[in-house]
Amino acid sequence: MAIVTGAVVLATVINMVPPNPEKDYQDGLQAWEGGKLPPLRTAISRLEGNAAYAGKLEMLKGLELMANSRPLKAVPVLEKASENPEVRIQSLSYLAQALARGDRRPEALVVLEKAVKEAPENALPRKALAGILYEIGAFERSLEEFSSLEKSENGLSADFYGLRGEMLMHMEQFSEAVVAFRAAIDADPNSASKSILIQNIANCLYRQGDFEGSLKVLDDLTPGPEKDILRAESLVGLGKLDEVRKIVDAATSQTSNSDPRMTRKMELRLAVNADKEKAGPLLAKLRESVPMFSRDADYYSALAKLAALAGQDEESKVYLENEQALLAIQAEYKEKLKETIRNQNDGAARMVLGDLAADSGSYEQARFWFSAAGKADPSLAAESEGKLNGLYYVRPELISAAQYRAKIAPVEPGHEGHQHGGPQDPLPPGAIPDGPKPGDDKLP
Repeated sequence: MAIVTGAVVLATVINMVPPNPEKDYQDGLQAWEGGKLPPLRTAISRLEGNAAYAGKLEMLKGLELMANSRPLKAVPVLEKASENPEVRIQSLSYLAQALARGDRRPEALVVLEKAVKEAPENALPRKALAGILYEIGAFERSLEEFSSLEKSENGLSADFYGLRGEMLMHMEQFSEAVVAFRAAIDADPNSASKSILIQNIANCLYRQGDFEGSLKVLDDLTPGPEKDILRAESLVGLGKLDEVRKIVDAATSQTSNSDPRMTRKMELRLAVNADKEKAGPLLAKLRESVPMFSRDADYYSALAKLAALAGQDEESKVYLENEQALLAIQAEYKEKLKETIRNQNDGAARMVLGDLAADSGSYEQARFWFSAAGKADPSLAAESEGKLNGLYYVRPELISAAQYRAKIAPVEPGHEGHQHGGPQDPLPPGAIPDGPKPGDDKLP
């Protein structure tokens, strides 16, 4: 007597299920969206040989290559799939994604413009277009696409609201950015990036001068250095210096979790309000932190006030000159930003923005624009990577105050290495000394 095993029974049952190619196709799409490669491959195998689903099958094969980290291999497959009218717009949208993943974003934009023109009501190509425009820093056009998507049937997802907020932050439209970040949280209250969204809201409110509002938002943020910095800055804005002192004391007592940049900057904020008798010793301590803040206009402004309080007018003048030089760079950055966000392919302009941002101490903005330059113009990819790799090298003061400090605090014989700019100076985490030596008057 033959024995029927469970595996045979299961295979028999599966074979008895009537074919449902549309379900297989939808299962394949769902597997792609969920990042699940095995179910996608299963759907493809079930659709093999079905002439009525040839175009859809070709598109799924392109998605499989993308899911397998082979975007450029997927390009010809998706191009072929786009010839089928039934899946043309979907295939063009995925083709653009494959080109973008293969660092061919200018070509991706051409494909998406074609798809949007052919199917203006279809949200899929518009989403891809808005996302790539954001990546290359073409904010003006990207925001237009976001507005169109928001009016569509499905509206915007949490991720897209977040991107809108980031663009508006870059453009210093802080009120609108707050609205976008809050919409992102409302769209997905359990988002993994919720803490970043809250931090961005608090930062925007602080930049607007709404210190109370910033503090209120920070109550929802988990403890950490980022929260301490924003909270301390807002308290300074409100003149609550006793509470700032508590934050500084707590940070310095928890060395494993403290941020030396934050504590030094807050100590300087407090020192500006100190008695004149204490100004000299405080200046002697805090002036040695200049390598940490060589491109921080706010730090120079506060240090200039402290030097003036200590009766060091010449040194104060040098700090003010550094502050003014940095403010001039920031003003130039803002002017060039207005021009750059209107175009889609000027990589050189983006590189200039990155340099200006880095030179004024805005390292996150610099990182974005150096990256955008290589994405907007692939011929600049190597230069972009080089700029990104060297971004956190320490930049010297624009106008050196070393000669003034040498007069005020002469270096003892045998301790030359400990003077300002020496190898023992405190540096930001990960920073590497670079650039002109102390005493050079200007950047090269």
